[in-house]
Amino acid sequence: MEQEQNAGLEASVVQFTDKTYGGYNYVYAGGHLGSSGGNQGGLSGSVGASLFVAYNNSIRDIDPVSFEGKTISKGGSIDVKVIAGGGINANRFSGTGNWTDPGWYGYSLDGSIGVGGAANLGSGNLSVSKTYLLNQMKPTAQRGILDRISNAGSPIVSALKNPNPRNIYHAPQFD
Repeated sequence: MEQEQNAGLEASVVQFTDKTYGGYNYVYAGGHLGSSGGNQGGLSGSVGASLFVAYNNSIRDIDPVSFEGKTISKGGSIDVKVIAGGGINANRFSGTGNWTDPGWYGYSLDGSIGVGGAANLGSGNLSVSKTYLLNQMKPTAQRGILDRISNAGSPIVSALKNPNPRNIYHAPQFD
């Protein structure tokens, strides 16, 4: 049994299903710290993608800003790389920062490909992440047609063109 630590950057493209914000991709960026334990070892680098389903059991407003913040997750994974390879990871997550408060919860299934020499024949993992909403939050009906087309074609570029003003640092020396 071996324990490993990990850290990384992350970006998520999230689409809400409600009438107000549905039909538009919201982009979140941040970082994570994690730990895993199991039958694993080696050195490798990977990139991956994730599909997740989230739900909110809170009585507070459910909007794109409510999804940013601290998230904790737990799950299991397998991964094998001999020069090249890949793996899968399944997780349950809580966007409340704990497992008891009402708020965002969900499940994810992740896949990765990478290079190196590593094997994970089954491990459990825990991680903590912090994300920030990159887009400006606005009801979809108030967005222009060019904004919607740009967002559908390239959500990350769209988010950078229409940034969330709360997350932009304004340096007073440029006034």
